[in-house]
Amino acid sequence: MTVLRGGGALSAEVTQRGGEASVSTPGFGPVMAGDLYARAWFNISSRHTLEAATLLIVGEDAAPWSHVAFEVSEDGHAAVWIHNTATQHVSPAVVVPIDTWFCAELHLRIGETDGAVDLWLDGELAVAESGVDTATGAGYDRIAVGVPYSTFDQRRFRVYVDEVAVTTAPLPCDC
Repeated sequence: MTVLRGGGALSAEVTQRGGEASVSTPGFGPVMAGDLYARAWFNISSRHTLEAATLLIVGEDAAPWSHVAFEVSEDGHAAVWIHNTATQHVSPAVVVPIDTWFCAELHLRIGETDGAVDLWLDGELAVAESGVDTATGAGYDRIAVGVPYSTFDQRRFRVYVDEVAVTTAPLPCDC
């Protein structure tokens, strides 16, 4: 099924090694402090092998392009990339579903030393990091979904995206 609800969903297909296929929109901020929540529904096709890719980015639309991202790691687990610390935090237990719709919720608490990032997949906490630098120079004001980044090892694959939202209040998947 390529649509979660309603009349359509974004279809993002990578057709070459290290390819990108996404939609990005600035203009919801800037959010400089406090909490930021992003939510999207994804359906990754099993027709092609997923090696590793980024599916959602929340960041600033200016240099140095600070951001936090939801990723699928090389072993298929849920992961978070924190640009400011150049680190990937991989869930040891939560595998990203294939061929079914799942909801990803990303929560950021913005701070230089007391920042936090939480990632949930279908209501299950996959990654929780605290005491990390999530501050930006210009503030969070951009979201990108689909495949804004994939590794050079990534070959062709497709992901569908639906019901994307970003806000400063908690945003559950069941709304």
